[in-house]
Amino acid sequence: SDVCSSDLVTAVTSTSISVQNPSRTATYTIDGSTTFTKDGAAATAADVTVGSRVHITVSSSSPTTALSINVDTNQPDFGGPNGLPPFNGAGPDGDSDSGH
Repeated sequence: SDVCSSDLVTAVTSTSISVQNPSRTATYTIDGSTTFTKDGAAATAADVTVGSRVHITVSSSSPTTALSINVDTNQPDFGGPNGLPPFNGAGPDGDSDSGH
């Protein structure tokens, strides 16, 4: 069975992608059979950038090779350009809500 999780891209090259989530970090091989999508539409490796949120599907027979990489621009990524709109104005406590 294939495995898919939402991960934060920490590094990407033409041949590999490194990601992290709260429970682990991992690096996957990108090869000629890896497919790329962005919000479900066809994309290229150039659409995968550091800081992107991605869903990587891997094969159970080759768990370190990415079969497909989907860039998810709809998921909040802690205030980045592809996340939720920036909070404008002060929070109820009087300071900016941009900090966590």
